[in-house]
Amino acid sequence: MPGLISLAELAGHSKVYPSLQRVKMPGSESKTHHVHSFVIDGRVHDEQAVLGGDLRWAYGLNLSYLSEHVASFNTTSYPYRCDDAKRVVHWFDEDKGRISQNIDRFAWLASFEDFDLSLGRQAFAYGVARIANPTDVFAPFPLQRIDQEFRLGVDGARLTVPLGELSEWELSYIIGKNAKAEESAALVRFKTQIVSTDSELIIINFRKAHLLGFNFEGSMWDIGVRVEGATVKPIEGKAYQRWVLGGAYMFDEGSVFDLEYYYNQSGGQNRFAYPGLWQSFAYTKGGVFFQGQHYLSTSYNRSLSPLLQSVFQLVANLSDGTMLTVAQINYNSTDNTYLDLGCFISPPHKSENKAFQGEFASLGQQVFASARYYW
Repeated sequence: MPGLISLAELAGHSKVYPSLQRVKMPGSESKTHHVHSFVIDGRVHDEQAVLGGDLRWAYGLNLSYLSEHVASFNTTSYPYRCDDAKRVVHWFDEDKGRISQNIDRFAWLASFEDFDLSLGRQAFAYGVARIANPTDVFAPFPLQRIDQEFRLGVDGARLTVPLGELSEWELSYIIGKNAKAEESAALVRFKTQIVSTDSELIIINFRKAHLLGFNFEGSMWDIGVRVEGATVKPIEGKAYQRWVLGGAYMFDEGSVFDLEYYYNQSGGQNRFAYPGLWQSFAYTKGGVFFQGQHYLSTSYNRSLSPLLQSVFQLVANLSDGTMLTVAQINYNSTDNTYLDLGCFISPPHKSENKAFQGEFASLGQQVFASARYYW
C-alpha cells in the first residue's frame, strides 16, 4: 500500500561495545576499580517522499550495563530538544543497567528553486577541527567517546541559500527545552571560498550568550591546513575565546600525519583551578569539555591492508602535564561488517596532591572492542 513504511526497505545498524576500564573511583584514594561495561546499540532509519520533500527519521535503542555505579551514567542531557520521548525506558540490576531510546532524526527537507529548507529534528554540526570544535555548541563530542559516528539530533529549522557554486548562507533557529527563548538559539552562517580556501563566518545567539566564530580550511605546501575559532560573550559572566590550529600531511603510501594545537581560554591554567570550572557558563551551557587551556594533539593513520586500518593519537594537556593515548585497529571483515579493537591509556602522573592528579590522569586505562553491522 502506498504511504506505508516497509520494514524490508529500512536501513540501519547494530553495534556491540564491550570495554574494561581500570580507574580510581571517587572517594577511593588507593584502591583501583575495574569497571566493566557492555553496550548494544541499534538504529533504524528511512526516508520517505512527503509533501514535495523528504521525511527523514531515525530511531535508536540502546542497552548499557556498568559493573560500578558512575554518576555520569545517570545523567543524559539533550538541551536543544523542545520535548522528547522518555529517555530511559527500563532500569535493571540495581540501576547498573538500562535500556534507553532515542528519536534521533525526524525532519522534513525540501529543495526549492532559490533555497533549501529543513524542519524538525536533525544534526546541526559546525567546525573543521578534530580535537575540539569551538563553533559547535549544540552537540559536541567528548574526546573519549567510543562511538562518534552520528551527531546527536536537535530540534530546529534551517534555511540555506546558495550564492553560486562555492558560496552559501544559512539562517537557522534551534529550539531549546520547552521552546523557551532563553534556552534556544539563532544562527547565521556565511560560507565561501577565498584563494582556494574554504572560509566560513558564523554568528550564534544562544542561551543568553553571543558567539562569533570562523573556520578556514585549505592547503599550503602539500599540507592540509585548518583553523577554527570562536569568541563567546555571555550576558552574565566572563567572555572567553577558543581556537584550534591544525594541519595534515598525506604520505605517498596513503598514511596521514595530523597535528593540532588547541587553546581553551575558559579552562584552568593548572590542575588546581579545575574544580572551580564546572559552575561557569562555558561548562554548564557552552559545550566545553576540556579542563586545561593549552593542548597539543598528534595522530597517525595508516592502512595496513585494504581491509585493515590503524589509528594512533596522542593528546597532551600542556597546562597540567597529563597525556592521553588513543590506539585503534579497524577491520572490514565483510561488505557490511566492521570489527574494532582499541584503548585509551593515560600514563601515570606523579603529583604530591592526590586530589588533583590532572585531567587525563583520572581517566585511567580503558580497553574496548566493537562489532558493527550495517544493512
